[in-house]
This record gives sequence, C-alpha cells and structure tokens, in this order.
Amino acid sequence: KDAATKKKIALEDIIGLKSKDIYRDVQHFVQKQRLSDHIVASIEGSKVIIRITGKILFPSGLADLSPKAGPILDDIAAIAKRYPEHHVRIEGHSDNIPISTEQFPSNWELSAVRATTVLRYLIGRGINPHRLTATGYGALFPLLPNTTDTNRARNRRVEFVLEKKEKG
Repeated sequence: KDAATKKKIALEDIIGLKSKDIYRDVQHFVQKQRLSDHIVASIEGSKVIIRITGKILFPSGLADLSPKAGPILDDIAAIAKRYPEHHVRIEGHSDNIPISTEQFPSNWELSAVRATTVLRYLIGRGINPHRLTATGYGALFPLLPNTTDTNRARNRRVEFVLEKKEKG
C-alpha cells in the first residue's frame, strides 16, 4: 500500500510539473507578444487554463478571426504540439447582451461557432482532432457580473483547457 501511495504521489508530481511547464510556455508567449492585457493563464489542479479576451480574436458580433488572432493561435498550437498527451478543450463564452442576427440568433450560437472556428484553425495547424473539443457556453459562466462594459468585455472570451488524457 505504501508503494502504491508513493507511485500515486509521483504521478501527481509529474502531472503537476507538466502543468507548470505548459504554464511557463504560455507566460513566455504572452510576454513575447505583449498580450498580458488580453491573455491570462492559470493552473487549476492538473489543468492549465488559458483565457483570451474575445476582442483580440474576433470582431464584435462575428465569428471570423481577426488579423491579430493568427499569431496567438499559432503559439497555442505550438504549445499543444509540445504536450501531445494533453487534450485541449476550446470553450467559447459571451456576455449577457442579447445578439440576434441572421447568422447568430443568440449568444449561444455565437460562442459555439467561435469555439469551432478556433478548433478548425488548430486542426489546420496540425493538431490531432482527437485531442480537441469545442463548446459554446453563451453567457452561462461569466467571470465577473455583467454590470459594466469592462466586465462584459472580460466575459467575452475563448478559453483553452489543457488536461492530461486518461489512459484506457
């Protein structure tokens, strides 16, 4: 039992080290591209979460990538390639201001199409599609109350959740 406990602790240490390596790599590209106002990374357990404000990736109300998005997503793709044992969940989020266009009847559709647009970009950069998922959450999970323009801007985001694949 003692050996099993040590083995489990060692595995958790290795997973934690990988998370720290990913976090360090993200911090490096954020500093290199001077994007600390737009990109925040955090470690939550064995997951690394990269939050990117929506306005740097997409024009308001659209799901077409902005010109600034390419270099950012290229760096995310490079990080994903360095850690092939990790899945990448791509999560689109919006604020609570209703949108109703022909293409996007609600924030739900907008957030979902943004997430899949990013997913398709990463596949185009050589990331194995089996490692990727894309989900749109609309306004369900705000980071801050949607009470000010600044808060709403922070809530409009794309998150990348890198998590080690379970074997089996």
